[in-house]
Amino acid sequence: MKVTIYQIVPELDNDHLMFRDFKNLCIASGGELPAECYEAVYTGEVNAVTLEDVYRIFNIEHPKGFRGHSLSPSDVVEIYNFAEESSFYYCNPAGFLKIPFDKKKAFSEIQNHDYEQCEIIRCGNFSIVFLGAQGMQSAHCSKVVLTRCKYSKSQLGYRLRYFPWGEDGYQDKEFLSRPKVLYVESGFKNIPVSAFYERTDEIQKSWPGRFSDDCLKLAEKWCRENGYRYSYLL
Repeated sequence: MKVTIYQIVPELDNDHLMFRDFKNLCIASGGELPAECYEAVYTGEVNAVTLEDVYRIFNIEHPKGFRGHSLSPSDVVEIYNFAEESSFYYCNPAGFLKIPFDKKKAFSEIQNHDYEQCEIIRCGNFSIVFLGAQGMQSAHCSKVVLTRCKYSKSQLGYRLRYFPWGEDGYQDKEFLSRPKVLYVESGFKNIPVSAFYERTDEIQKSWPGRFSDDCLKLAEKWCRENGYRYSYLL
């Protein structure tokens, strides 16, 4: 029997879905199984005829190449028939439940696991400074959320979601590695562009390291000089 085993990605499990029964997982995740939070941890042929055989194999006789934990509630088993069509079964505490599952949304083998969750939320009236694709950027916000996310089919990343002050909606920035985000208690004052430049003899010069952490140091300096408290989203 050819099978694929899908398991929840630990880094994305901020809602504590792992090991729940199907009903409670769906309630906690908004009504449906979040395939985008799953990773394929094994694909191959196993000596099994029934789902009970699959359960035994992936608890007692882990096959070579299996990278997950022992088969448990919240895991999904894909079984292929002779036409390479699939059926999906949710591992419940008492048996298996046939379910719809959009495997196109799931990860293939993830290359950069670190097994560390991240969910940082700040609300209020503040500014953030971070290094983006266009160099150092700042935004005056009412809310910011930093979480893990899907960066590619086989890589995890980080999503910085911020809600610009006085505007509807939000903006997302995605990063492969964890970004340094400076959180500034600036109130209604925006951080001026001049905070990212250095001055020499009253002549404003562009900082040559605007794509490096040097600009963050300049932003820190501006905060100190203007009496604003700041910290990093850690």
